[in-house]
Amino acid sequence: MKKRILLLLAFLLIKTLSWVEAQVVVDNQWKYRVVEADMQVLPMKNEFVYKDSMVVRGIYDAQFLPFESAFIKGQETYNWLKLKVTNQTTIASPFYIGTNRFEFLTCWVKTDSTLIGPLKSGIKIADDEKALPVSGLAFFEFECKPNQTVTIYLKAVNKDMPITPQMRVPLIVTTKKYFQNNYEGPSDFTFMYLGATIIMLISNILLFFFTRIKAYFYYCGEVISGIFFIIGITPQFAYPLYGHSDVNRAPISIFGTFVAIFYILLAQNILEIKIYYPRVNRFLNYVLGAYLFSVVSNFFPSLELIRATINYLAFFIAYPTIFVVCVLMSFRKHLPSILFFVATFFYVTGTILMVLQILEIIPLFLFGITATTMSQIATILENSLYSLSLGARINEVRHLRTQEAIERLKAQQLLAEKEQTRKLLLNTLPESTVDELIKNGAVKPRLYDATTILFMDIVDFTKHTEQMSPEDLIKELDYYYKNYDEIVVKYKLEKIKTIGDAYLAICGIPEPNERHAHQVVEAAHEILRFVNQEKEQRLLQNRRAFEVRVGIHSGPTIAGVVGKSKFAYDIWGDTVNTAARMEQNGKANRINVSEATYALLKDDFKFEYRGKIEAKNKGKIDMYFVEIQTV
Repeated sequence: MKKRILLLLAFLLIKTLSWVEAQVVVDNQWKYRVVEADMQVLPMKNEFVYKDSMVVRGIYDAQFLPFESAFIKGQETYNWLKLKVTNQTTIASPFYIGTNRFEFLTCWVKTDSTLIGPLKSGIKIADDEKALPVSGLAFFEFECKPNQTVTIYLKAVNKDMPITPQMRVPLIVTTKKYFQNNYEGPSDFTFMYLGATIIMLISNILLFFFTRIKAYFYYCGEVISGIFFIIGITPQFAYPLYGHSDVNRAPISIFGTFVAIFYILLAQNILEIKIYYPRVNRFLNYVLGAYLFSVVSNFFPSLELIRATINYLAFFIAYPTIFVVCVLMSFRKHLPSILFFVATFFYVTGTILMVLQILEIIPLFLFGITATTMSQIATILENSLYSLSLGARINEVRHLRTQEAIERLKAQQLLAEKEQTRKLLLNTLPESTVDELIKNGAVKPRLYDATTILFMDIVDFTKHTEQMSPEDLIKELDYYYKNYDEIVVKYKLEKIKTIGDAYLAICGIPEPNERHAHQVVEAAHEILRFVNQEKEQRLLQNRRAFEVRVGIHSGPTIAGVVGKSKFAYDIWGDTVNTAARMEQNGKANRINVSEATYALLKDDFKFEYRGKIEAKNKGKIDMYFVEIQTV
């Protein structure tokens, strides 16, 4: 008996002597470390077993035990934690220690000569009362100079939130930069996830409103649910919105379930399951019913076990089923199914890894990535591929609809074809001309006795072309011509064409207009006001500005359609040539009109007689400047 006792004592002595107090050593390559295995524990039955002042002075250091064998877990837990940190670098920057496991956490930092504390934190402590105001987390800052060792004492108390036997206590020691990037606020990954996801969400919401296609609604529902789910597992967002962890589990569960619901609805739509596999579609409808029951059960705590069972069974039944359908549809060379399969692979892989990290079956940091970040990366990839899959599906639908439309067009009567042709021709020809072309197959040239032609070009255009790049030149012409077009339509003129920098329009065709001369001059006034305003603004900005010459002449005009493959509505006659001479002999930003136009307008506008001016191939003809209207 004595021999056995001596052997037992010897074993305990050897065991005690062989155990060396662990510590965290900081070197130059160091960023962070999960220090659960490096801690020592002094377990307590309640909060007042040991006096704080005696513990932090080292009175009970000999009673601290290795973490794994001593840490108390359960519904209500009290533990003293002790950790040594040694700085072997030449950097004296602050370090940080923290976790998200404890409701109340008090910290003391001890060196050979100083003792700092108590510092308060914990997930149930208000942010403004914490040592470091980080929502949902408990972190403390401490100094550790080069070649110095500090001892950290933590009093960890949980009164409501249980720590289950399989849970780790992921106490993390990290550098300032890593803390700022990952804990002081949501990580860069989180903002990247939210930014990318919101962009995809907005674009697909717009597509839904424009197309009213249900698949876009399901996609948006899944993305929105995913955003709130990610927020739920991101402490810096979750705790301000939902409260501490014994409260925010319901939103996580609800939005996680809605992600699954909208995923199944999206799969049914994109994979065309109802058409190709109706029995599978009915089965998935039953799964949707189970998920909806799971959502409702969140409001009844007594159903927690049933809810968890439903969620796990539904997940491990629905997703493999959809995987199989994806494979079968892929054999049909169905591009949306291939993209959907890859997207689901990323989603399921990310979800499984996240669940395993949350359950702490795999390390909290896998390749330096947390469960939340893992889920965010997977979700971004998933959403992108779902969007591509949805686009491919919609393109297929549109392709089928196009084929059907073509078949319908082939079967339509001649009248319907003429109406379609009419709509296309209206883009280039006047309405009455289109009607005549459809009815007779050709347009008879017509002489209009009372018309007024407006001819404009840009002053010194050749000089501008030599000083501007082709891109800038076309951009400027496009800007000016678009504004001309709006004014021309406003005054019921018919734009005929543009030739380089020249702009040709007419009033009085194809429909007669008694006020043809008035409306052309009024349109010219507004065009000049626009050009002058542009000039004033551009000169203030030291930018290039254009000036224009405007020529107007009234008289008879021939109009008709020329061309075979591309119809063109054009005008001919001496009136056109004279209007061109009016423009050529005009001046910058002035309206030069002929005697014929003057005779029609002399009672309604003020004119400046210019005398008889030599015009090319016309001899000397009377010309007038119209006084510019300022309003």
